[in-house]
Parts: sequence; structure tokens; C-alpha cells
Amino acid sequence: MKTLCSLLLLIIIGNVNALQQPRQQAIVVGSGPVGVATSLILATNHNYDVTLLESSPASSTQTKYDPTKAFLYNVNGRGQRLTKKFPEMHQRMVERSVVSKGFGGTKLTIVPADPGEPIPEQKANVPAAAAAAADNNDGNDDDNGNNNKSMPSGEKAGNVGFWIPRHEMVKLMVEEIEEHNKRGLGGRITLCTGQECVSVVPRTNTDGESVTVVVTTKDASSSQENTNEYNANLVIGADGMNSKVRQCLHYAPPGTWSSNCVKSTKFQPKTYTSPASYLRIKVLQLPPQFEIPDADGKPPLKTFSEDIYAIRSVNTGPRTFLSLGLLPMKDNDAVRPTNIITRPDHGIWKITNGK
Repeated sequence: MKTLCSLLLLIIIGNVNALQQPRQQAIVVGSGPVGVATSLILATNHNYDVTLLESSPASSTQTKYDPTKAFLYNVNGRGQRLTKKFPEMHQRMVERSVVSKGFGGTKLTIVPADPGEPIPEQKANVPAAAAAAADNNDGNDDDNGNNNKSMPSGEKAGNVGFWIPRHEMVKLMVEEIEEHNKRGLGGRITLCTGQECVSVVPRTNTDGESVTVVVTTKDASSSQENTNEYNANLVIGADGMNSKVRQCLHYAPPGTWSSNCVKSTKFQPKTYTSPASYLRIKVLQLPPQFEIPDADGKPPLKTFSEDIYAIRSVNTGPRTFLSLGLLPMKDNDAVRPTNIITRPDHGIWKITNGK
């Protein structure tokens, strides 16, 4: 009995000491979906205090619509492994998105190229609807190939996805940061906007042994060279293909880092040729609820945000054919983005007057 009591006392003392120890510090550069998700996991599951650095100013953060990033996510089962770790965030995603499978409400309209041909009746809930609307968007079916057509809700269908605009996804994730900080459980996440990363270097601490990483930023919205320093035990670069964090590590002067810690050659991007190499992309913005002319004296078809549309072109050649795909989104008053993705010698890139 005494042994058991002593063991319990040691466990309690150990837990108290662990709570009193200062938390590890992490810096995440880039507050896109990857950066915000990383921050949430570090703070919630690993008890890190996280500083999340974003170069965009607060007035134009990743939570607002950006025509250059006007695409939609299909949050499938793999993505939901993250969202379901945060039930309130997952519920917000369900409320702000359109279910992509398992429901009968999603409709697909294929607009024929011939303006004299009537627009056919909309087809409800076609499993490959998203793929038909946009050839270059992945419908993200689950690996088992199950359709679950009769599933009553997205919560019960393992392969149900949710269409949601990128900025809306980031917004609900940032809202989860605010809720996380209010709950006071785990580490705290601090979002700093308008901070552009300029250097990442090691610094030996006063004990002469331990090393922290120092991230220096400058005010991205100011012409003056005002800089800030952030210290951390862990730095994660989530700042995209042209990552400044990666560049700092790759171009660091010899001797900056211990050879056992950082090998600059490992941070040199490698390029590979794929079927998508050299394709060009153009984002078009169509007005909310725009109308599509119909034939045979029928009234124009008024579009609805939660429906899928595929608008075919009259031209059919390999360098002239186009198909505009519009994927579903919740907000019926929002701009409808559609992408043109073609080979670089396509005729559309020769158009200069917008006609």
C-alpha cells in the first residue's frame, strides 16, 4: 500500500512539474491551410506555443477572396481526418460547404456548344459530376470505390466530400484558432500578419549548449526596414513553392548550421517533368447567378451556386476546344470562379482584346 501511494505521489509531482515547465516554442511561416492546420496540431496535440507568421497584411489575409487563389477544395475522407479532430470547426465546414456525394441534391448541367441546341434537363447527383464539370479537378473518391448513394448524411458516409472555397476553408480554420485560445487548453497560437520572413538562423543560448532558431521578419507593408525577431525550438516552413524558409536554409553561408543539423543541398527544390508540365492557367470570374442563353425561345437558364455546370465550346480542335467547369459552392451571391487550363500553344492565349 505504501509503495502504491509513493508511486501515485511521484506521478502527481511529475505532472505538476511538467505543467510548470515552460512550453516549447514553434514558428510556422505561412498562414494558408497547411500553416493553420500545422499550428492547430502543434498547439493542441503537442502543447507548443505557436507564432504563425503571414506576409499578407491583415486587410488582405488568406481568409478573404483572392482571384489568384479562387479555387475550391473537396475535403474528402483524408481531409476530414483533420477537421474531425476539431468538432466545432468540422461542423462549420459542413454548414458552409456543399456535399459532393451521397446526396440527391447536387445537379449537373452540361451546356452544349451549339447555341441552337436546347440546354438539357439537369441531372441529379451523378457520381462523376465534378469530373465532368472540370476535367482537371479531382473528385477524390475514396479508395474502396463505395458510392454510398443512399446515405442520409455526410457524417455517415465515409467517402462524402465537401466543396468549399479556399478562402472560406482558411477562414473557418482561423476561427478555430480563436476558439482554441479562448478555451485555454494546450499551447497558445499567435497570428502575426504583415510579417515577411527574411532570415532563419541558429543562435546558441546563454548556457552555451542549447540552440534555438531565430526567424527575422520585416514589415511587409512598410517601406522602412523595420525588423522583428522570433525565437523557437521548431520552425516549419508552410510558405508555398517559393518558400523563403527553404531559401534561407539552402543559401545559408557555410558554417551557419552544424552539418549534422542542416545540409543545404537537401533544401534545393527538384523539378520533374509530368503530363501537367508547362500547362497554363487562367482564372475567370463569372457574376453570381449569371444566366445562360437557351434555344427554341426558352428563357435563359439562371445558374444556382450549389449546382455544377459544364459549358462546352463551339471549337473542338486540340488547340481550340474549351470546357468551363463551375463547381458547387454554398454562397449563391458569391462570384463564380472557373479555370481555363490548357497547353501553352492553345489559341486562347493569342487573344488580346478579350473578345
